[in-house]
Amino acid sequence: MSTQRQDLATIEAQLEAEAAKVSAQVGQPDARRISLDRSGNFIAPGGVNLGTEIEVVVVDFCSANDYYTAAYDPNNPKPPVCFARGREIADMYPEESSPEPQAENCAVCPHNQFGSRGNGKACKNTRLLVVALTSEIDEEEPDETPLYLVSVPPTALKSFDAAALQTARMLNGPPIKAVYTVRAVSGGTYTTMQFSAPSPNPYLAAVFPLRGKAEEMLSRLPDLTNYVPTRQGAPQRR
Repeated sequence: MSTQRQDLATIEAQLEAEAAKVSAQVGQPDARRISLDRSGNFIAPGGVNLGTEIEVVVVDFCSANDYYTAAYDPNNPKPPVCFARGREIADMYPEESSPEPQAENCAVCPHNQFGSRGNGKACKNTRLLVVALTSEIDEEEPDETPLYLVSVPPTALKSFDAAALQTARMLNGPPIKAVYTVRAVSGGTYTTMQFSAPSPNPYLAAVFPLRGKAEEMLSRLPDLTNYVPTRQGAPQRR
C-alpha cells in the first residue's frame, strides 16, 4: 500500500509540473469581450446590445501590439504573427509564443513606425482594458461581478491615455480609482471610442479584489489555432 501511495504521489507531482505547460500546448480560451460594432453600438457577450454609451471601471490594463500579415476576415479571423503585451511601452518585445517575431523589440521594429502603413503603423497598437460595468458591480459579493476585456482601437488611444493621466493627477492613482463614461463616436468611415474625464470610483472596495482575475485575463495571448505561416516563413530568433 505504501508503495502505491508513493507512486501516486510521484505521478501527481509530475502532472502538477506539466500543468504549467498546458497553456503553451493549446489555444487560450476567449475572454468575455465588449466590442464596438460598425453601427456604433457596444456589444457584450451573447450579442447583447449595450447601446452607444457605457459606464465602466477599468480594473486593470496593459498595452498590446499585434502585427497581422492577413487581411481581416470576420468569417475566418487569423491571429497576429507577432504580438507583444506589456505594462511599459518602451520595454515591449515579441512574446515567446509569437510564431514570426519581426524584431528584437517593438521600439526598433519597422512595422511599429509611423508611415509603415499609410500615415499610420502596420503594427496595431492598442490598450487592453479589463472593465466592470458599473450597473453590474456586486458590492455584496464582489466575486460575482462580471469582468470584460475591451480593446481600445488605435484611433482612441489618445482619449484613453489622456483619461488615465488625468486620473493619476486628480485622484492620485491608476484608472481603477475612477469611473469613466465611454462613448461610441463616428470618425467618418469608422467608429471609435471616447473616454470621459474621470470621476471618483465609489465602488473601489468592491472591484479592488478583482485585480488578480483581471491580470489573468490580460495574460491570455492570441489563440494560434488558425495560424498559417507566411511565404517567407517564420524568422529565426537571435
